[in-house]
Amino acid sequence: MKMRIYLFLFLFLVSGGLSLHNAYPSDLKSELESISFGITKETLHSKQGQYSKSLFTQLMKNLGYELKIIVFPALRLGQQTKAGKIDGELIRMSEYGKTRKFLTKVMEPHFHFSVVVYSTQKLKKLAKTYEQAHLKYGFRKGLKIANNELLLVSNPNQLIEFSDVEVALKLLTLGRIHAFVGIEAFIDERLKVIDKDISRKIHKSQTLRKDSAHVFLGKKFAFLAEDISKELRRMKKNGDAKKIKNQSEKGH
Repeated sequence: MKMRIYLFLFLFLVSGGLSLHNAYPSDLKSELESISFGITKETLHSKQGQYSKSLFTQLMKNLGYELKIIVFPALRLGQQTKAGKIDGELIRMSEYGKTRKFLTKVMEPHFHFSVVVYSTQKLKKLAKTYEQAHLKYGFRKGLKIANNELLLVSNPNQLIEFSDVEVALKLLTLGRIHAFVGIEAFIDERLKVIDKDISRKIHKSQTLRKDSAHVFLGKKFAFLAEDISKELRRMKKNGDAKKIKNQSEKGH
């Protein structure tokens, strides 16, 4: 009888040990399947930001990863990816990776956008001319694509960076700056919620550039670029991306 009890205890302990042993790999696997993308606070709170967050949360889940979204100031965001503290960046313009060799671009875009000039009066097409040399142009701090486009049509001393877009738009109506340049959908969104006395005076005067938004991956998960592109194309084709967009806009 005692032998049977000892045998039972032995088998119980062995099977328990195996169960515990098998638990460790799953825990490690869960940790390895976590992936983090960075984004700025302003972009995350926009419609495109909320859509992108929802879209890639589901997309990465489809691929077997848990996505974590981490907010950083614009100037720190790229540094965090380079240092390996985050695994990628959620929304960047198509040419963002050209001078950042540590990044791998997801070729399939998740949306398209336009860089637009806003003003309170009809402006001539922006250009580096003597006639326009006195004009001041604003853009959101850290929005590199707006800065780059403005440098093609103006001089550095004509540019003013703003941390607060609403403050910039107010100064635009007061004549302190002659134009404000930003992402069309984002600025249009802000114009809908600010003081009507300000928004009604502002209109679009020129499109400087049309581009597409992409995810850029750091070195650790660079191998996922093609898989993410394929899954994104699949979600667009079967309507999943559109459903997520509609849901995110309703909740925004």
